[in-house]
Amino acid sequence: MEHHVTVAIVDDHPVVVEGVISWISADPQRRITVTQVVSDITGLPWPRVADVLILDLELSGRMVTDEVAQLAASGYRIVAFSAHVDPALILNVLDAGATPTSVRTRAVSTCSRPYWRPRPTGPA
Repeated sequence: MEHHVTVAIVDDHPVVVEGVISWISADPQRRITVTQVVSDITGLPWPRVADVLILDLELSGRMVTDEVAQLAASGYRIVAFSAHVDPALILNVLDAGATPTSVRTRAVSTCSRPYWRPRPTGPA
């Protein structure tokens, strides 16, 4: 049985969005589907429309690290994809529920692979 994961991208840089979509589209098994692209977290609908949220930590000049915990609590698996590499910032985002952060100097494909698998359903 093939696993399928849905992804929402929150980034205010079109070239980054295009790159992430290109990487996802290159998967020959089409295991990942982008369900939404928005430039700010206020554009995310409720209930959530994706398993994974690829999130830029700075949107339109505003850091959104304080929102990571709420997004994770709502059920998103957070992949923080940012140019910010400050260790304290990264630790705060990890503590809030994000996967190990991927900085923009690395390919999005280096993000933690378990986040690309669907969450199990049913009783644990």
